[in-house]
Amino acid sequence: MKVAAYGYALYTVLHPDGTLTERAIDRWQETWTGRWTRTDDHLEIVVGPYRLDVPVGSHRGLEFRSDSPTSQPQPFAVFPVVEPDQPVPSGQRIAVVKFPGGNAAVIGELQPHGVLREYDLLAGWSEGDWHGEWFWRDSRLRIDVGQYGWVESTQLAPGYRVGSELHEATTTVFPVVSVSVAPAQTYLSAGQIGGEEAAPIFAFEGYEFFSPLGRSQGYFASVLQARRKSITGRTRIFAAKCIRGTRNAGVARREIAISEEVSATDGLIAAFESFQLPEQPEFGEFRGAVVHLLEWGDTDLARYISASGPMDPTTILTVIRDVAAALQALHFKFGLVHADVRPANVIGRRTGNRLSWRLADFNVTSRIDPCTQEAPYLGTSEVCVSPEMEARRTSVANGSTVRTADDIWALGLLVIQCALGSVWDSSRSIDSGRAEELLGSVPHDVRDLAAGALSRESSGRWTAAKVYAIAVERLHNMDLS
Repeated sequence: MKVAAYGYALYTVLHPDGTLTERAIDRWQETWTGRWTRTDDHLEIVVGPYRLDVPVGSHRGLEFRSDSPTSQPQPFAVFPVVEPDQPVPSGQRIAVVKFPGGNAAVIGELQPHGVLREYDLLAGWSEGDWHGEWFWRDSRLRIDVGQYGWVESTQLAPGYRVGSELHEATTTVFPVVSVSVAPAQTYLSAGQIGGEEAAPIFAFEGYEFFSPLGRSQGYFASVLQARRKSITGRTRIFAAKCIRGTRNAGVARREIAISEEVSATDGLIAAFESFQLPEQPEFGEFRGAVVHLLEWGDTDLARYISASGPMDPTTILTVIRDVAAALQALHFKFGLVHADVRPANVIGRRTGNRLSWRLADFNVTSRIDPCTQEAPYLGTSEVCVSPEMEARRTSVANGSTVRTADDIWALGLLVIQCALGSVWDSSRSIDSGRAEELLGSVPHDVRDLAAGALSRESSGRWTAAKVYAIAVERLHNMDLS
């Protein structure tokens, strides 16, 4: 089994005659064929334009594309597929990898005496690991972790099982693959699949700062990963937003103040401490930067959409529910307009086998004037600009304000991106005509929510509270059906 960064998994069978058959875990009926060869040093797999190279004895490899020779090779991890009751080579352990949907990959080590330890394969060990048990019941594999219970229903291939996970009134069907894991794979994460973990780029006040795979970097800010050991000896992980440049310090302080005011409320990202790095050479490009420690996310919606493609209605409703909850709190509890609601600013955090979403990045968020119900315009990504905001920007009299209805328009566009499986260029706007045209691509179960958010007239546009209430009710009804 091959697992690429962000959870894309393939089940590959190497036939004795040098041919191979490959299937995606989430699209089992689609098969690809190719060839494989092995030398003393390497295993080479060729499927269409893809060539995979794995050093013999290694659990990591690189994928190259012959039709795109200038592209960077992509790293992946390799797991031998096994049956739990078969002998395992010395020094290795049996585990199950669960694929609950999207780009998730949760691994559970099948330890002796029915004990199981489960954690997110792509995030690595963290304070979010869980303990449970595993056993056989009527010749079917059963896994129990907390309030979740997964039960095998079908076995499609050696080590590959499809089953249902039950949690209160919710039932989800997804596959599990039994694999052999080497000790080093216990610590694999998306940032480590390509090689050994890099050393921290600097340390300060007990925190070590790392440059994670696919880190976010903007015009004046970068997001690093910060780690610090707790008093129990466990490592806590934070997102460290580093705002560079002394001229940006004031903007950073304003954003930090808003983040701390709304921290961890109704789908808004949690904020922790902030400090300024000294002007010293060991901090490199970050010397003098203002650092704000935030909740670490396993992904963001932009990466999730790019990796997973079009979302199903239930997943879209989960995104709508969480983002609408955040906007409802911003608009009505705190009197703020976010002004930059787009996939890159929606952070995904995994709890157990569920992914929830937090709204982040308050760089251009501003406070609503209770008399005019407008807030100062501090800038935004063009893709978030509503038709009436565009009209205000071209008007000398009203070109410097944003409104709550502008956030709802951006939420509607976000829903379309989830449905299409495509993240739009943030520097290009979408007019009302194009938005209405794209509504036909949104699944029926969520189309009315997107349409309500994308009303041409802001006076007819739904509020965050209405969007949230309908999304919650619809998810509840889906769970009961």
